[in-house]
Amino acid sequence: PKHLRWLNTVAKPTDSDKVLLAGADMLEVREQMGTRKVFALEARAIERFGLHAVPSIVKQEGTLLRVTEYAIQ
Repeated sequence: PKHLRWLNTVAKPTDSDKVLLAGADMLEVREQMGTRKVFALEARAIERFGLHAVPSIVKQEGTLLRVTEYAIQ
């Protein structure tokens, strides 16, 4: 629940953003999120993006990816 609050209040994804969730009940989250598309975070994406913590924002900047990890209090 803390991560979902963070998603809606801090990250504020737009409809063009892809939201990947780790360890969540996808059906429940989709109901809570409404029309926003959410996907399960797979091990392949974790490795590709070099994720060490969630929540994180991965943003493409030219040919590079910028990963910003956040601490939820």
